[in-house]
Amino acid sequence: MIYFIIAILSLSLILIIHEWGHFLFSRLFGVKVEEFGIGYPPRLFSFKKNGVVYSVNAIPFGALTQIYEGEKGKNEPESFWSKSTFQKIMILVAGPLFNILLAFLILTILFAVGFPQEVVPFPIFEGGVAVKYSVPQAMVHSIEFMGIILRESIIGMGQAFYNLFFKAQIQDFVGPIGLVAISQQAVQLGVTQSLYFFALISYVLGIFNLLPIPALDGGRVFLILIEKIRRKPISAKSENLINNIAFSLLIILLIIVSIKDVFVFIF
Repeated sequence: MIYFIIAILSLSLILIIHEWGHFLFSRLFGVKVEEFGIGYPPRLFSFKKNGVVYSVNAIPFGALTQIYEGEKGKNEPESFWSKSTFQKIMILVAGPLFNILLAFLILTILFAVGFPQEVVPFPIFEGGVAVKYSVPQAMVHSIEFMGIILRESIIGMGQAFYNLFFKAQIQDFVGPIGLVAISQQAVQLGVTQSLYFFALISYVLGIFNLLPIPALDGGRVFLILIEKIRRKPISAKSENLINNIAFSLLIILLIIVSIKDVFVFIF
């Protein structure tokens, strides 16, 4: 049970840091944050400070940031849509960027203390042996390794979506149930292995959220860039329709994958 709790808390921390990125940049650019919550509703308790509701919710997984978006074309200083293109994009990409920075920090620490070779099957070791690097060297190796992960992640995601759309196969996708199960296994292997695993999860989550898929952060950035290029806003009705359809499809995929994960990891 203790491994399960640690896995849940670790995955939640990754999601909290993601939402914290959106929160901080919204505040930085003067966008009103209505609520920052840990977990998902129903709400257990909350308090209000500087106009923001801080809440702790009943479902102990993840976090949420609710900002005031306002309406396109209306000059509302504290609304998301009143901000410049650069500011809107930075608010949206802040979450994924915080996940990427978290992964970089963890990997740098691991390279600095000595990365076990059996954990990382890539040629980034001196003579096949993990050594302890100075902090600057550890940072360089982290960037190098993250480049390898980025390449492999893009290839893997491309293959997964190809199998989904052309072969109706979902074995390459893992949902929350699968993530918790794998995380629990990683925690049981030890501190180094679990830190490495959570760095990967944080990094891949950041990469995935930057994909130009509607309903994801990257999808919203993509629509904003389209508006900038065509110099004409996409109507709120059209944008909501696109995001709602994409979100519904993602939820359906998540449900199917979760059912698959139950049979793979539990039964």
